Amino acid sequence: MLLKILTDRLSLQLATAEDINEIHFLHSFPEVDEFNTTGIPESIEDTKRIMKPLLDANLASEKYTFVVREKNTHSFIGLVGVFPGKPKYKSAEIWYKLLPAEWGNGYATEVLKELIQFCFNSLHSHRVEAGCAVDNIGSVRVMEKAGMQLEGRRRQILPLSSGWSDNFEYAILDVD
Repeated sequence: MLLKILTDRLSLQLATAEDINEIHFLHSFPEVDEFNTTGIPESIEDTKRIMKPLLDANLASEKYTFVVREKNTHSFIGLVGVFPGKPKYKSAEIWYKLLPAEWGNGYATEVLKELIQFCFNSLHSHRVEAGCAVDNIGSVRVMEKAGMQLEGRRRQILPLSSGWSDNFEYAILDVD
């Protein structure tokens, strides 16, 4: 399935096996791993194993994992995803990881806003959710700038490399 989403500055395209080297590079940064439960893969083979279910889900249109590139240069910026929930509940979960060199450029907010619209307009979601470790202030700001509202805090749910972390739960509703 060819699915491409464009923003003012970015292009999102479904991740494929051809993107594995760039995805592996993204996951190699301790800064990216700090609030992530994936961990730093020890080898490209680990990255392939981690990504295989997501790439398979892309092919089956069950979940959507996108590679984010700068629109003009096509340079790799990061990885984002949409996990639709059960159809009856019309919900979806979104997530994002960007290269540390791209933090602070507004890319995460730009991507998140577009993913929210994709969920509402293409997947016909009623509710879009996201979460982050409570110490991940950058992600808190991104979700709030994208219009999401803090709904709660789940205690010690994230097994991070630094130990168990609480998680902030955010959501936005399609209330047109």
